[in-house]
Amino acid sequence: MSGPSVNCGKEFSDWTAGAVEEQCADAYEGFKGELHERHLDYFEARPKSRNTTQPWAASERRFAFPKGWEHLADLLPEHTWRRLHLFGGFKPSARAHAARRSYAGRPDA
Repeated sequence: MSGPSVNCGKEFSDWTAGAVEEQCADAYEGFKGELHERHLDYFEARPKSRNTTQPWAASERRFAFPKGWEHLADLLPEHTWRRLHLFGGFKPSARAHAARRSYAGRPDA
């Protein structure tokens, strides 16, 4: 097998975790914002599946899966699910705050 060498140890040795985080921060924030918007859109289209106080989250584990895949909610033992597994996003945007205010307490939410 021929091709470029993969010996890049020295080239990457100066990259600390902090340097990588700093370099990627803007791109990651953009990605996170877009992902959060998709989760809001997903639950806006499924109001009965949405958490009444957190519109980017499912109200039950089975609702966190797309239609036809709900059975996956019961495959793993309870203790293996991460704490925030129902959340579709972790950084509420201005849209999330507005949605939270408009949906909180609504009987149809």
